[in-house]
Amino acid sequence: MRIPRSTYLLTCLLAFTRLVISAAEDAPLTPLYGKLQSDDPNYFVLAYPNDSGDLEGDESHVEFYLSVKYPFDLHGDEHWWRPNVLAIVYNGLYDFYMIPGNRYESAPIISRRQNPGAALEWFLGKNDTLRLSYFHESNGQSIDRQDGLTAYNHEKNQGGEDYALAQISRGWDYVGLRTAHEQGERWKWMTHIELRQYLHRQGFGTSTMEDDIFWDPADDSKIQDYDGLRFTYEQHMPLDLSARLELKTGTSEWRTLENVGGKISLSWKVFHVFYFKGYGKEPASYHLESQYAGFGIEFR
Repeated sequence: MRIPRSTYLLTCLLAFTRLVISAAEDAPLTPLYGKLQSDDPNYFVLAYPNDSGDLEGDESHVEFYLSVKYPFDLHGDEHWWRPNVLAIVYNGLYDFYMIPGNRYESAPIISRRQNPGAALEWFLGKNDTLRLSYFHESNGQSIDRQDGLTAYNHEKNQGGEDYALAQISRGWDYVGLRTAHEQGERWKWMTHIELRQYLHRQGFGTSTMEDDIFWDPADDSKIQDYDGLRFTYEQHMPLDLSARLELKTGTSEWRTLENVGGKISLSWKVFHVFYFKGYGKEPASYHLESQYAGFGIEFR
């Protein structure tokens, strides 16, 4: 019987994690776990879509992103090969349609991204970190291939393409490798470079991934055509000012490097403004180009 690649990778990651935890039992007695932390910046913003892209029909809404991690100390300073931290991570993206519009009457909260996972982190000197991770990503919705084109078209006729896509079930697992570097103090800058390998399974290997465009058989896109390589640059300045550039692109073939999505953010203390243009606003619309801007607050 052939073992699915995702199951094999998850088994290896869990075995390696168990190995380093067992080794840590011989280390000096220090707290095993740290405090709950933010992983990515958390934000609560008003988002205003621009209908000039491929994705039409969305309405202005509140968008909030929750990103937390719980770190376990693996005493990585004892041996160079041992990770410093095992982090359990949850990222969640939600749209709250509290602004009166034509589509929703009950101001619903819609799940856009559910992204739990685990990561091993190595602290490489004072300024660098290496992360090896296994994550699941989905949007927690119900319309899938079994429901088919009929169900999709019914929802589209009721509220438009974005309304229908908000109910399409998307899901996959991926293995990630990320490097992080930071430098400076008063003018501190930081970079992240992440490579993702998407697997043919989801739910930590328990079921088949859902990324096919089943409502449009002519479109054979897959998630790795639009995501797989990510780059972030963040510049901090005096007076609590900061600017951030986030880019991502596909990696399935050389030509998919052209499928670039980007987000520019400016912050002062907790106040935050941003502009997004590109692919992959959320899992359900990873293959469509969109534009939107907004403002709100961001926390770390």
